[in-house]
Amino acid sequence: MSSARWWRLKFNSDVRINEDHAVIAVVGRNENGTVMVAYSERIKFVEPMVVEAMGLLAGVQVAIAQNCDYVILEGDCAIPTLACSTRRRI
Repeated sequence: MSSARWWRLKFNSDVRINEDHAVIAVVGRNENGTVMVAYSERIKFVEPMVVEAMGLLAGVQVAIAQNCDYVILEGDCAIPTLACSTRRRI
């Protein structure tokens, strides 16, 4: 069995109309589906694409902090995810 660490990181971003902030969140699960880490942060950006990109960045930072070997990033906005992907699948 491989000792490589596979994680699935789901990131989500939420922007409220007429607010001056947004929230990003990341949940990381290991290869068995067990939640290994959860992270959220209030940010000062409100432009939806920027907020989605910040959510993706938070996911990458979590993966680095947890020493993951392989990561599957999942978000509900394809543009920033595909821009950073080495394997594209639609």
